[in-house]
Amino acid sequence: ALVMVLIAARLRKELDLEPVAVYVLDRPPPDVPLLSEEGYRMLLHDPYRFFSIFSPSLGDKLNKSKGSAMGDGIMAKWVHGFRSSFEHRAAPGQHTFRCPLTVIVAKQFIPEGFDSLYHERCNIMSMQDSS
Repeated sequence: ALVMVLIAARLRKELDLEPVAVYVLDRPPPDVPLLSEEGYRMLLHDPYRFFSIFSPSLGDKLNKSKGSAMGDGIMAKWVHGFRSSFEHRAAPGQHTFRCPLTVIVAKQFIPEGFDSLYHERCNIMSMQDSS
């Protein structure tokens, strides 16, 4: 969401262009951190545990490729992306879209037996248990 806002602001400033419509996929606004402080610390100090909680299937793949050049490179890219989303935020109201804005949010699905994982995920993400 942050990159989208920064690009739109630059297009307005430099080319006087506006989008016709904007679609945001399941992310908080660019002034809201994606991760909690606890999640950020875990990302930096135990990224394999972080991704096992964030997305068990992704965490499993990352753990299986741990130690290989490709696996470690993929992990570094994931960590970089999540660090960026935490460390760089827009100021509230930094850019206002002059077009329809549609936010698409996934409905929460918690498979049976994953209740505790869901609560762990809420702790590492910037979200409430009910979101």
